[in-house]
Amino acid sequence: MTLKFHACLRTGLIVLSLFFVLFQGCKSSQPTASGNNFLAPGYKKEDYKKILVLALVKPEKNKKQMEDAISGDLKDRRYPTVPAYKDFPEGSQIDTASFRKRVIEAGYDAAIVISYLGQIEKVQEHTQYDGTFFSIFYGYYSVIDVGTNMVGNAFFQVDFFTRDKVGTQWRAPIRVNTTNDLPLLLQMIARNLRIQITGDNII
Repeated sequence: MTLKFHACLRTGLIVLSLFFVLFQGCKSSQPTASGNNFLAPGYKKEDYKKILVLALVKPEKNKKQMEDAISGDLKDRRYPTVPAYKDFPEGSQIDTASFRKRVIEAGYDAAIVISYLGQIEKVQEHTQYDGTFFSIFYGYYSVIDVGTNMVGNAFFQVDFFTRDKVGTQWRAPIRVNTTNDLPLLLQMIARNLRIQITGDNII
């Protein structure tokens, strides 16, 4: 009787421990299609009217090309995306108050932000934000030569922000095999991003 009681008690404690671990995991994020992507608790897809696409990369020509590739791929599938450089050319992000005013007046209600992690995958966050939608222009801009020097694997981080929420609402890693064929490389980045963000039902 005692042995049976202890066995039942041990089983009960194991079940409770597993439940606690699962509960804690559910509190930190919601499940995603890929299983590896972060999704903020309580996030629900909305009917976004205008989505900013921002690439935190330099030089400016590579930034524009990446924003065009991502925005174009999504726009072809009727997602209302706009490359950041069109409304916010280089240098326009210096004045935070003016930037906030222009974002609101332009009608942006969400943003897709992509940053380059390098050719070795990093676990820690590479870009830093103050937690608000309006801080996205102040992340770390990586220098990337997408046309010549990239060989092997390249790792990117993509975040999705909404104007009325604090912090990233979704985050995913993007890995591509690089090539000196610039149009092909940008196409791979845009395609992988789209598959993940639509697969997780973010937009």
